[in-house]
Amino acid sequence: GINAEYGAATKTIQISCKNTGGPYGLLADMRDSKGKINDVTNGGWQCSNHPSKGFSAAAKTSNQRTFNGYKGIGGGRWVFWNRSGPIVGTVYCRKGYLEDIIEKLILQMQN
Repeated sequence: GINAEYGAATKTIQISCKNTGGPYGLLADMRDSKGKINDVTNGGWQCSNHPSKGFSAAAKTSNQRTFNGYKGIGGGRWVFWNRSGPIVGTVYCRKGYLEDIIEKLILQMQN
């Protein structure tokens, strides 16, 4: 996994993920500085093949069960990818927040 810290004024979180082959999908959760989960990858995310344009609703992948061995799957988490593909390549996914994120968030990404 990858950890990244974000400040309390963060309004948007964006993740890029590259699949070089095999099962594909993005699974992540965001935690506060004490490790409490504040958000997870779910239907509120948008994805694109481009880092700054063309975003649309993320799509659950058919690989949901493939990721079952990872710690934390379930609890409303989606394994998702860009609706318009490609399966092999880089996808950019983001989620905007209406309120400031309280405390620093730690993003734990499993791909």
